Amino acid sequence: MSGNGGPDLDETPSYEMLARMGRAAHGAHWEGKVCDHLGESPRTLRRWRDGEGAPSVRTMAWAKQWALRTAMDLLAAAGEADLAGDVRDRLRSLDRRAVEKGRDAFLAARAQSPVEN
Repeated sequence: MSGNGGPDLDETPSYEMLARMGRAAHGAHWEGKVCDHLGESPRTLRRWRDGEGAPSVRTMAWAKQWALRTAMDLLAAAGEADLAGDVRDRLRSLDRRAVEKGRDAFLAARAQSPVEN
């Protein structure tokens, strides 16, 4: 766990990590509800639960963004605009980082491809 009591964001993607977010948002019957947000089938989540594979880094990134957007909406609805703003700022930071990683990957791939004349 991280210093604020949440999951360590650098831990390996796992069903358990996804389950913590799902239960926090939807309670005991979270799997079907989270599937729609992630674009995964209920069967895939059951396989992960049974130890047959694990969520990808990309799926966990989507789950994290979904969880943060949900938290932001709940905080705003509860009248906690300042806290909702902090979460919004964190989402923007994650988006910027993703854009930078994508740009860097594109430039690296472009540098390795043969030049066409």
